[in-house]
Amino acid sequence: MTGRGPNRRRERARDAAVLELLPSTGKRYGRPLPKDVLTDKDGNPAEWHPQTVAWWNAIRAWPLMENEPAVAWSYLVDVALLHHAMWSRGRVDLAGEIRLRLAKFGATRADREKLRVTVLTPGDETGPASKAAGTGDQAWRDARRSRLLGNETPPA
Repeated sequence: MTGRGPNRRRERARDAAVLELLPSTGKRYGRPLPKDVLTDKDGNPAEWHPQTVAWWNAIRAWPLMENEPAVAWSYLVDVALLHHAMWSRGRVDLAGEIRLRLAKFGATRADREKLRVTVLTPGDETGPASKAAGTGDQAWRDARRSRLLGNETPPA
């Protein structure tokens, strides 16, 4: 039974401890939403839904997007079309598909934990400084990691 037992748990815990810290600079990557994609019923150019424009701008400022190739941005335009349909036509049935596609880009905290990436924003309490101080979320993660690795120490 390969991959089971305490040794595998230690490996997973050790792998989970490897995080890439990315600073959030506010710089925008990629291009604005394309203007020639949407059309109305008569075939005339249409505008993107304001929620989709806001979402796209947030994606463009996401530090994980800095080195994404053109194919990833094309993929995100497809996601933008789904997002636009959800907001402009009330197609909430598309929300699950949008969520799955955005997970690949670390959209939620859980997604970023799976990717082993932490985005540092100004005033962020989960960065390296808080680890040194032993405060906030990082202290909880450190304690949990110690318990998983079997080297738990009693609280002071």
